[in-house]
Amino acid sequence: MSFRRLVLWVALGWLALPMSAQAGEPLPSIAILGEPTAAGTQAMADALGGGGSLPIIDIHGATPALSALTPYDGVLVDPDLVQFYADQDALGDVLADYVDAGGNVVLSGYAIAEFDAIGGRFATESYAPVSDGSAVFLGGIEPIFFDFIATDSPILVGVGNFALVTSFAGAPIVYDVALQEGATLVAQYPDDGDIAVATWFVGDGSGSVSVFNIPANPSTGFASPGWDPTTDALLAFRNALLLVGSVCGDGVLAAGEECDNAADNGLDGICTLDCTLVVGEDVGPDVGPDVGPDAGDDVAPDAPEDVEVVEDVAPDADEDVEVSDDVAPD
Repeated sequence: MSFRRLVLWVALGWLALPMSAQAGEPLPSIAILGEPTAAGTQAMADALGGGGSLPIIDIHGATPALSALTPYDGVLVDPDLVQFYADQDALGDVLADYVDAGGNVVLSGYAIAEFDAIGGRFATESYAPVSDGSAVFLGGIEPIFFDFIATDSPILVGVGNFALVTSFAGAPIVYDVALQEGATLVAQYPDDGDIAVATWFVGDGSGSVSVFNIPANPSTGFASPGWDPTTDALLAFRNALLLVGSVCGDGVLAAGEECDNAADNGLDGICTLDCTLVVGEDVGPDVGPDVGPDAGDDVAPDAPEDVEVVEDVAPDADEDVEVSDDVAPD
């Protein structure tokens, strides 16, 4: 997978492009797992594609093979409400293998529902950063703007705001979920603190799983629940789908790292060049409690055993220096 290439795009601000990207711009290496004919899923594929629709891989008629996912750096799981997975356990095994291979999985919409939940290793080995949850219906006439918690998360790079459009006429379905120990709460709902976005790097730290506790489709206006296209919600989705984990020296603490102080690694006496904490009283590379190389209890190398050295003696001291009679031969 071309993770490093996509990091460069992030650094250059590629992800901040509007949805109507210029003609000829390469599509991001993302696929959607869902129902290819669903209008909301198609709208999300068009939005994420930035001018060209992304591929939608069916997960209701059949379970995709791992080889169908590995060409992509990230996959968005957006199942259809009225259809079951072709095989929820087989899908979970494939997603776990994909994350182990370094892929990024984003669960959104009904993907975190308790009914027809993703099974297999994805469930038994707790790959998701939250538990599956029961449905909560939201109503109102004003967009709900999320509170950012982990403001230094890569998901929020370039994201100024992020909102969910609701309405009494078409209340969106979100889920009452709990954060797994070790996962990062990125954003939450403002009133009750329910989880809106959570993430973590799992496995060997190169692959990630994120949850967006909102419908995956963009809102088209009042009575059309979904993420608010006038905010930076789409950028947050893109960032999560193109995450890169465990890059020691990037300043982001990821799974498998004890610390990461970016350019200060190996210099600040706190974090080493391999992103492990400096042990004990060390203040720099290869510096220990000894004063000099091979320093031990002897004052001088090869000193005879019968030489008595008086402590705390300095030049011009008033006290006499007492030397024993047993002096080394001339």
